[in-house]
Amino acid sequence: MLNTPLGDINIYVDGIVTDDYEIKPLKNDKKLFPNLDGRFALIVDFKPDGRKHIIECRLENHIVSEFDCLECGENVSSVALYAEHFVPEDWYGVGYGCKISIAVKYELDYDFDGYPLELYDYGFDFSENGYVAVLISENTKTDRFVFGVAWKIPDRLSFGETFLGADPTLMKI
Repeated sequence: MLNTPLGDINIYVDGIVTDDYEIKPLKNDKKLFPNLDGRFALIVDFKPDGRKHIIECRLENHIVSEFDCLECGENVSSVALYAEHFVPEDWYGVGYGCKISIAVKYELDYDFDGYPLELYDYGFDFSENGYVAVLISENTKTDRFVFGVAWKIPDRLSFGETFLGADPTLMKI
């Protein structure tokens, strides 16, 4: 279990909490995200067995905020979760509360006709109720899944730092 300012984060496999994963603390990048208050990789080694499974990285008992949302970038999908009584940044860039991003390496792209092209051998799901999940299919061969978690208590600096800090593609693990 990882303790954060917004609550505990657990990993679930098929709806059952597990402790069979590694929690690795990570340093901030001095240029991209120098002001994070916490940054971690949660590494799940899971050998696919030809059946469907779901692996969730879940913020326990999250109370949905009107600001919670999906954040996506190149090869990463993330959910941004905010403290219940979060006040967004004002004209001067000052907000109140806390933001946490939970991310996984995943991207859904589209072909020229607008049909989805899955770029990975597993799927992705999320909920503003507080989780990011990988969906293991019968054809999944990937056996290591890294969930990135980063949080920040707001100040005059960018809230985009949590998205970058949680991005597994920027982690040296």
